[in-house]
Amino acid sequence: MGAVAGLGFATVQESRCEDLEEGNRLFGYWPTASHVTIRPTHINASRVVDGSPHRADLARAYNAYRRVGEPNPMMDQPMMLLSPLYITSWCLWDYLVDNQWFSADRVVIVSASSKTSIGLATALSMDSDAKPVTGLTSGSNRDFVASLGLYDEIVTYDTLNELKDEPTVVVDMSGNAEVLAGIQQCLGDNLKYCINVGLTHWDQPAQRTGIPKDRKEMFFAPGHIQKRSAEWGAKELDQRTTAFMMQAGMKAQAWISYQPHRGLQALDALYGQVARGEIAPDKGLVIQM
Repeated sequence: MGAVAGLGFATVQESRCEDLEEGNRLFGYWPTASHVTIRPTHINASRVVDGSPHRADLARAYNAYRRVGEPNPMMDQPMMLLSPLYITSWCLWDYLVDNQWFSADRVVIVSASSKTSIGLATALSMDSDAKPVTGLTSGSNRDFVASLGLYDEIVTYDTLNELKDEPTVVVDMSGNAEVLAGIQQCLGDNLKYCINVGLTHWDQPAQRTGIPKDRKEMFFAPGHIQKRSAEWGAKELDQRTTAFMMQAGMKAQAWISYQPHRGLQALDALYGQVARGEIAPDKGLVIQM
């Protein structure tokens, strides 16, 4: 397994910085290791930035850490698991609104059982002005997706011909070329725009889908965050995203089941299971290093 990073909590074990004391807890992206050395910069009451030279070119979202209080299992688990995914979900909703839904009458979310998709569907359900949303999923996950109560319509991959021919914006979490080509074939000019986000179907890369280049793009959430931070200010952006996270996180408790694991060996085994699509969509895996 190659080097990966995970979102979670870390406790300061040793410090040479008077503004970051031993025992402080930080939340953000960490390497999959038991210890890491950072160079604290831009320190304030709520955040710390790692100023290590080798991380200088990263988007701020990857090297900024939030100061947090004492451990709270009820809050820590959803914060670890859902924060990066649901922040992307919020950004996608905000991007759709900012672009007037790309002149579409409907939003189709591909890989509707993924947690980022569920987060986006949650954001849409909380917006009274949102367009109707169709969830596209596998037959095996159809019942789970339906049980969420977030999608106005559910279509499975093997019944793409059931997609209504109407102006549509697609948010694709799958990266599955065959599925995207099928959607393009069904909708033609009514596929107004396709926002590519993830690769839940990483082994079926999205090439030769037939979707025109001017009607698709790869979405990068940290870039959208930087844009909104410049427009609104970091404080207002944080208030908006935090409010969404609190509401959406509470809604997630109705369907998610957290499963704790410990150590690199567990992570290695679970990583393979996730890559092979063997983890049920209602499971949340939490690794303690």
